[in-house]
Amino acid sequence: MNLPLGKLLKHMNNTCFSPENNNGETFESYFATLRFIIKSCSYCDRCIDFILCDRIVLSILDVKTQEMLLRKRDLTLAKATDICKTAETAVTQGKAYTPDVVNKVVYTTKQKILVPKTTTKS
Repeated sequence: MNLPLGKLLKHMNNTCFSPENNNGETFESYFATLRFIIKSCSYCDRCIDFILCDRIVLSILDVKTQEMLLRKRDLTLAKATDICKTAETAVTQGKAYTPDVVNKVVYTTKQKILVPKTTTKS
């Protein structure tokens, strides 16, 4: 498929990459979907990683993660997937430490332990 860059981008957006990252979908699932979709497009092997990386950057829903990706110099597909997975894990783990969860810790008062007195007969 030899298309000028403008037509290639239009074709890519209209036919190959119509699904967007849905709320609640994990990055792994979204990335697998992108990989599956790009196989149906006739891109050269050298272009696939570049196109996937760009699509991840453009479609990521978390603004902070997108900013990190855009700031990264020499961003590769491997770096982009690593950043996205790390960000997703951080968000998931961060939810475990929200104030609602932390405040649910039940404090108990210290109980006196009664030790029976031993009497010795003399």
